[in-house]
Amino acid sequence: MITPATLPKPRRKRRWLKRIGITILVLPFLAVAAFGIEWKWTRVAGQRKLDAITARLDAEDPGWRFEDIVAAHNAKVPPDAENSALKAVEIVKRFPVDDEPDSASKAYDRAKDGRFPNEVPNADDWKQLDLKFAPWEQGISELRTWNANTPRGQLRIDYVGGSPSEISLKDTQRFRKASFALSWDSMRFAHSGDLHKALASALAGIHLVRSVDFEPQLICYLIRIACSQNSLQSVEQALAWCPKASDSVLQNAQNLIWNDADFRVKPFVRLERAYIAKAYVAEFEKELAKKSSRRLRDLREEYYTHKNLPDCVAYTLNMFDDILRIADLPPDEVFRALDAHNPPDTGIQSHFGKVIFRPVSHVIKVETRYRAKCLCTAAGIACERYRLKHNRWPASLDDLAEFGIPKGLIDPFDGQPLRFKPTENGIVVYSIGPDGIDHDGEVVTRSGMPRDVGFRLWDVKSRRVPQPPPPVEEEIEKD
Repeated sequence: MITPATLPKPRRKRRWLKRIGITILVLPFLAVAAFGIEWKWTRVAGQRKLDAITARLDAEDPGWRFEDIVAAHNAKVPPDAENSALKAVEIVKRFPVDDEPDSASKAYDRAKDGRFPNEVPNADDWKQLDLKFAPWEQGISELRTWNANTPRGQLRIDYVGGSPSEISLKDTQRFRKASFALSWDSMRFAHSGDLHKALASALAGIHLVRSVDFEPQLICYLIRIACSQNSLQSVEQALAWCPKASDSVLQNAQNLIWNDADFRVKPFVRLERAYIAKAYVAEFEKELAKKSSRRLRDLREEYYTHKNLPDCVAYTLNMFDDILRIADLPPDEVFRALDAHNPPDTGIQSHFGKVIFRPVSHVIKVETRYRAKCLCTAAGIACERYRLKHNRWPASLDDLAEFGIPKGLIDPFDGQPLRFKPTENGIVVYSIGPDGIDHDGEVVTRSGMPRDVGFRLWDVKSRRVPQPPPPVEEEIEKD
């Protein structure tokens, strides 16, 4: 008789195989659930951070969001008839288009490069430059009329939603061409010995960009600074060739440039903060919508990016708080504070913010360089006024008090007094520049970027000297 006790027992091996099989089936569901919970937890925690930061910004800086800034900007755009920005754009649009791309700028560079400002370009280079710019004359004569009484204007921002990176900057870029044309105009008058008209064209370039409230992006700030730098170089070129001017004309140039030293980047950084916060989210969402088929690698990247997106934006907004705080420091402390600032590394959340910190801090350093150039240029013009009155150069910058230059003028790069150096054929007023090293007043070179920032003036006998011929390369005999 067969009893239960005598029945064969199931093998334990089969039982364990069942358990392993069930576990294999359940594990993917558990992994997906764990990933989902971790994703949600990270996303929610990051969103809480972002909500807290945006709530604080709403309270401390109302209207900081991108849409609010665009609306406020466009509300201030004057009627077309009173809008200096539109007038300038229309003038530049009428400039003839070169048969060869950038041929006018190449001709200008040939006349400018390879020589010191006090040297006169050779006749062939000058003839080429004159021919290239002859068709520009009508537009240049209109731009030349820009002055302090020119009505202000703005370029409208056409934003209809989505990614703000789709805003066009082409009209802003036209101001570089206008500035370029006025720089040529100033050089042309200086070459003929008419310092008053040369300075008027150079200063028209500053009045031009001062008359426009540019779009709220850092690239527009850089365009504005680049145009003003052209004007400052034109002033330096005019004084390198021409020995005489009325004190009132020089004083007007000095005051305008002195006041432009206070042109600050902070409003642009504030607007860039809103732009970045909006653009980062909008661009990411747009990329997600584009993808109809995704590879595993794409899904993995999207998982990490989408999960950390609120935390990334929160980190970036906090980083902009640091930048704006540094921008509020005295000018001579800003450069050092930026170099000393090291945003904390929190992994993937900090990656985007740290990438953004570098170009934004660079733009603030551009502001420092421009401020130094303005201060040196204003002081250099005062030195020229001193020479015309006393028939000699000042012994130091402290001698310029009678011409409105305060004593103890500070170098924005190191907080020390601006440097003043007599040379064998003139003087130089300079700042040590961004590398923090005094290169003995190297503010002009035949080629490349000078290592110091400043303004060079030549003795009258050293102005309008011939440009030396290029060095002759010796032929090497081949065996």
